[in-house]
Amino acid sequence: MIRAFDRKASHRPSRPTILISAVVACGVLLGLTYLAAVAPRGIPGLPYYYVNAQFRNSSNINILSTVQIAGRRVGQVSDITYDNGLADLKLQLLPGTQTLRSGSTARIRVKNPIGAKYVEITPSNNGTALASGDTIPVSHTSTAIDTQGVFSTFDAPTRKNLQLALIGLGKGFLGRGTGINEVLGEATPELENFNLLSEAVLAQPGAAARFAPSAESLAAAYDPVRGDLASGFKPQANVLQDFADEQTNVQQTLDVAPGSLSALRAGLAEAQPLLEQTAGFARASISLTQPAPAALQAATSLLREGVPSLERAEPLLQAIDNAVPPTTSLLEQVDPVISPTERALHNQLRPLINLAGRQCDFLTQGADWRSALSWGIPANSDPLSTLSDGETGLGPNINSFRVLAVPESTTESLLPDAPGDVETGTDAYPAPCVAPSERLP
Repeated sequence: MIRAFDRKASHRPSRPTILISAVVACGVLLGLTYLAAVAPRGIPGLPYYYVNAQFRNSSNINILSTVQIAGRRVGQVSDITYDNGLADLKLQLLPGTQTLRSGSTARIRVKNPIGAKYVEITPSNNGTALASGDTIPVSHTSTAIDTQGVFSTFDAPTRKNLQLALIGLGKGFLGRGTGINEVLGEATPELENFNLLSEAVLAQPGAAARFAPSAESLAAAYDPVRGDLASGFKPQANVLQDFADEQTNVQQTLDVAPGSLSALRAGLAEAQPLLEQTAGFARASISLTQPAPAALQAATSLLREGVPSLERAEPLLQAIDNAVPPTTSLLEQVDPVISPTERALHNQLRPLINLAGRQCDFLTQGADWRSALSWGIPANSDPLSTLSDGETGLGPNINSFRVLAVPESTTESLLPDAPGDVETGTDAYPAPCVAPSERLP
């Protein structure tokens, strides 16, 4: 059976076939070479999302450096140009990357200890959407500090001392991994707060860029006294050395410390009421002193306004001052005359005190006299006339009243319950206010 494309083993291809095969092979080779050359910058035909970012410092950032969002690679740096002291990085983001907004920020960060860097983009929900080809301004970009650049600023002795310090820290941390992990676990909230603080600083345009110059200025300020500062730690070193030498005693003190702390806590608990009272006193003092500023201001205003009045009162005070010596002399001369009068008034105190206790007796006596006087001569009559008809034997009414002329029958009518002979009470000298209520025996 003979097949259509069978060829004999000894058949040689024709020259056109060889030429066409060579052209095809060269084309494929050139295509592969082109793909190898352009593939790192992007696969032709894919709809990449391009965003430009301006940086003040783009050291150690190169073309094809990684671009990340939230730790995930989303693209690369496709081109770098420089204009007016700024580096303009063209960021090539993969298709499907979220559209960035004008509030987004970009930061060049250190990728590893050897100095490789990458661009980290932090998306934001603020601002307008950035179209492909738009630019993130320099106010929204920043660059991390290059630790290698920092270390390169140190001279050889400083680098050597830094190395020794790191070795010492390594020895100090040796065998303390568990404690360090516990500390890191407890420090998580503080580290979160530090992260928030860092983000707040980075959000301020140029704040991070001014940090290094500010730190340099601070270090320059300490440079003249660095020797004094270094020697200033010597007393502390001596004290710590004393603690190290007395390690046994220090350990004993630490062993006793828990009991002392318990006693101290008990004492503090007992002192708590005193502290509360002290706090209450402080609050009361605050309430008392709050009006003081206003009162002092009012007193100050009063004193200022009173100065003219006091100045006008000065002549009067001077005249009074001149009158004091004559007045004193007059009182000294009058004092011998006043003394007898004072003694006489003092001697009258006891009788007046006794009479004051008999107020009701005086009122009773006055009422009795008023009743007695009602028996006197009627108004508008002759006080020298004799008594009326039928009342004879007394003669002229010289005393102007007729109390003593009351007949016995009238007396009996006035005292209907009394016996025939009127007698005094049982006590001729009754106590104050007792006589009006005293009964006949």
